[in-house]
Amino acid sequence: TTGNHKLRPETLNIYRSLLRVPGERLAVPALDKPKEVRKKEMMAKSFFNTIDKDHSGSLTRYELQWALDDYGFERDEQDEVFRLVDSDNSGSVTLPEFIKGMNEGNVNFAGACWRS
Repeated sequence: TTGNHKLRPETLNIYRSLLRVPGERLAVPALDKPKEVRKKEMMAKSFFNTIDKDHSGSLTRYELQWALDDYGFERDEQDEVFRLVDSDNSGSVTLPEFIKGMNEGNVNFAGACWRS
């Protein structure tokens, strides 16, 4: 899908039929994510773009710690968040890594307030 447009069920069924191989079951990715997942991903993307100060497309440990500090996270919590989102242990976090880590790591900013 692109934007808010969704595939009609008939179109999706055509794609599924084209992807079938006799005797094999291929996994077809879910094209419709639940609303709460889309919302969480959108919020993670917005947060990522806000704290990516140099607009490099990746976050350094320093950039993430700076932002988490402003939200009142303690140093050990900041390290844990970075560990959760840096899935390849490269020392920097890309947007897809960040979104995945935020979803899988259940990082929650509820009740936290931006202090800057």
